[in-house]
Amino acid sequence: MKRTRTDDASIEQRVREILNPAFDEWINRKIDSAELDRRRELAHKQATAEHSGSPTAVASWATAAAETGAKSAAEATGSKGVGLPKRPSESSCHLASNSLSTWQTDPDSHPVWPPSRTKKTIKNPMAQNFPGMNFLNANEIVEGSILRNDSKAATRNRALAEGCVRANATELIWWEPTAVQAAMVTCGGLCPGLNSIIKGITNCLWYDYGVGRNGGKIWGVTAGYNGLSEPDEHEWVPLEPKKVREIHMKGGSILKAGRGGFDAKKIVETLRAKGINMVRSPEPEPEP
Repeated sequence: MKRTRTDDASIEQRVREILNPAFDEWINRKIDSAELDRRRELAHKQATAEHSGSPTAVASWATAAAETGAKSAAEATGSKGVGLPKRPSESSCHLASNSLSTWQTDPDSHPVWPPSRTKKTIKNPMAQNFPGMNFLNANEIVEGSILRNDSKAATRNRALAEGCVRANATELIWWEPTAVQAAMVTCGGLCPGLNSIIKGITNCLWYDYGVGRNGGKIWGVTAGYNGLSEPDEHEWVPLEPKKVREIHMKGGSILKAGRGGFDAKKIVETLRAKGINMVRSPEPEPEP
């Protein structure tokens, strides 16, 4: 029987569960990367065998696990050939330092990422508004390499070895939309499309999540970081669909981009004073 994508996802999740103890040993330097690779290969054989339910397959992986001194998975199979990163956090799909549930912890203390279960508890409004809409799984990943028997395996950057987390809507979200106070700010220099982004984010928050429409507020911070550091001098503007309807046909930014003005302490104080719990901003440019 042909294996489906669902089968592959189930097997990969089981592999991660089996590998958890090995990752702990690796982090504590009790085993090296070669041994971790070998155990990963055995874990994949075990997970595949368990999924198939075949006694022969189960016996096969049990025999392989009993062998000692085996080569690493990459040497034994000649498959993708890209070894695991030296530390879990070096993987491009390892976002523990960016997640609200783990950002204050040591990212390398989370060997398996993303987790199969999310700590988010709020139901996405789109689940009710758009019945049948497909939402991504919390641990959905795009494969980092499509190569086998790679001639450049030894020189490849290992960051993509574990793949990349897919970005899109999930069924559970962090924030109750009616309680969201969102602030949008354009920092650094001007670039094409800023107004289109402002319009897109405003409409998405308003129509898809109900922010500003059913409760909460969407604010436009003017003059870049200056508006966050000195809000009394740079008045914020409320954003809603009527305000942004035609801004995509105009140049620049309706919020006025601006370099300078970054003062972390003042910015945090402003966000707390205004009750802002969500900030959207383009990547800031470094100061000269």
